[in-house]
Amino acid sequence: MKESLTWRCKLFIENREIIKETLVWQSSYLYPLCSSFLTSQEERADQEKLIQCKRILNERTEFFSNFRGISKMAVITMLSMQENPEETMDQLLGVYQKLKELFFPSEYLTIAAMSIVQIADPNQYQMIVQRTRSIYDNMKQNHPFLTSSEDSGFAALLALSDLNEEYAIQEMECCYKWLKPEFFSKNSVQSLSHILTLGQ
Repeated sequence: MKESLTWRCKLFIENREIIKETLVWQSSYLYPLCSSFLTSQEERADQEKLIQCKRILNERTEFFSNFRGISKMAVITMLSMQENPEETMDQLLGVYQKLKELFFPSEYLTIAAMSIVQIADPNQYQMIVQRTRSIYDNMKQNHPFLTSSEDSGFAALLALSDLNEEYAIQEMECCYKWLKPEFFSKNSVQSLSHILTLGQ
């Protein structure tokens, strides 16, 4: 157990350093996040593949695309973990287009698209996009002033889960009511209620 943990820690640090050297001038918060993607799958960062995936993203998106914002490094790292990054990028853009038909475009929507492409089968994309919107609408109905584009990612994760939609909404509300008296930020409490609903 101790050896396995030591190995993972070393891999995490190595991955962070490779990503940092390859994808420069990014937020310092994103390097450990992207390193954790690779480390959780016991993969070592591949500098050449990261550069290739950065090129793919730049070639397939416009300069002001939401894929070139805060999520850019996460998308590049995710693509570098795929056997066929070009195909994955096409799927990602396709899901993002489907989401854009139901949501206002945002950088948060790119995260929702990433989650769907990573977890779902391509033949489920349309159904999950529709379910994402339905869950988001329920969130908005319960908390019209708190729910915003940043919640689209949580809605996508809930849509990808095996949870019954009605049960998930009730569970979120229970968590929110329990937590609200204990915290100052209602928005943070809402986000936490989404996360707790996804867990046991």
